[in-house]
Amino acid sequence: MQRNEFKNPHVLWHFDRVREATNNMMFMFATTAENEDKRRAFDESIRTAMGWPPHVKNFYEYRMMFGGIYERLFQFCVISLCSDVEVFFKETFDKYNYNKGKGSGFFQRLDDVISELTAAGFDFSSIQGSIDKLRLAFQIRHIGIHNMGVVDQGFVDKTGEGAVGSMYPIDQDSYRKMFDSYTVFLKYLDDKLPNLPA
Repeated sequence: MQRNEFKNPHVLWHFDRVREATNNMMFMFATTAENEDKRRAFDESIRTAMGWPPHVKNFYEYRMMFGGIYERLFQFCVISLCSDVEVFFKETFDKYNYNKGKGSGFFQRLDDVISELTAAGFDFSSIQGSIDKLRLAFQIRHIGIHNMGVVDQGFVDKTGEGAVGSMYPIDQDSYRKMFDSYTVFLKYLDDKLPNLPA
């Protein structure tokens, strides 16, 4: 989706933000970090001084001693994406005076936000697949923040995915599907929300 497809300045601002800060910046680093680290060799004296095994000749080999490092970057992309969504929700509810649900963390609870927007007259059935992907993203965000990406029983119960105790795999393709789902959601609201003064 391109920025010229948006007509509501409020939605466009959030599209630009998620595209530049989360997608173009964070995602770019996540997709290039592995190759960059392979190119970043260090002197034998550093390896010896640090007590690293003889096969460790660059930052990639160093980081691979710990496992899951590069996958964690894609978790950060999902965490950032969900933070972008949360800020969009908060600012949209404030701008359009939608009813905010009860309890702290309302804007972190995707289903509660969708319920309030549905009560305000939105019908999300045409983009349900995108909402389902965002729902998964919010669950990944939760385990990414609280469990370092390790699946717990709550994650399995809510998503039907993953194995308890294992790292939930996030890669370039799975992140892109979540990002694309958010842009579909933004475009849907861009078509429905009235333009209000800034």
